[in-house]
Amino acid sequence: MIPQNIKHLLQDIGENNVLLRLYLELYNSGWSAYRNLHESGCDILILPNQGHSLSIQSFYSIKIEVKTRQKIIFKGNNKSVHFTMTQNEFDSSHFLVAYWFDENEFFIVPKNYLHKQKVNDTFVYKFIVTKKMLGEDENKVQLFRNNWKLVTQATRMTWNEGRSIEDLVIEK
Repeated sequence: MIPQNIKHLLQDIGENNVLLRLYLELYNSGWSAYRNLHESGCDILILPNQGHSLSIQSFYSIKIEVKTRQKIIFKGNNKSVHFTMTQNEFDSSHFLVAYWFDENEFFIVPKNYLHKQKVNDTFVYKFIVTKKMLGEDENKVQLFRNNWKLVTQATRMTWNEGRSIEDLVIEK
C-alpha cells in the first residue's frame, strides 16, 4: 500500500505537469489554466483571459479532471493502468487528462470517449491503457496520446463557434 503522503505527492506531480503543459499550449491564445480551488469534481479550469466578466469566463470554462497512475512503487500488474472517474467527476468535467507517471505519457480524453461501467450501485467512467497499446500505431489510445490540441480545439469551439465541447470529434 502506498503511504497517503506519497499518493498526494503523485497527485500534485500529475496536476502540476498538466498545468504546465496547458500553460505552454494556451500561451498567447487568450485562455489560461488554473488549479480549481472552489468546485468539486474537476482539478483544472481553463478560462478566457481577463477583460471578460466572471459570468462570461464561467460560461466558457473548460473543466479538466487529472488522474495520475504509477506502477513503480506498487509491484503488481505493470502492463496496464486504469484511470477512473466518479460520477461527480464525470458530470463536472469536460476532459480527463490521464497521466501515466512511469511512462511519462499523457492522454487527453474528452469525457464522452470514456467507458461507462457499473460498480456496485454506482457508475464509474474508465480509460484503460496497456503497454502494448503504446507500441501500436492503430488503436484508440493513440488518438489521445499527448494530443493537447484537443484542448485548444475546444477553446475555439466554445468561444469562436459557440458550440459545445461534446461536439468535439477526434480525427487522426
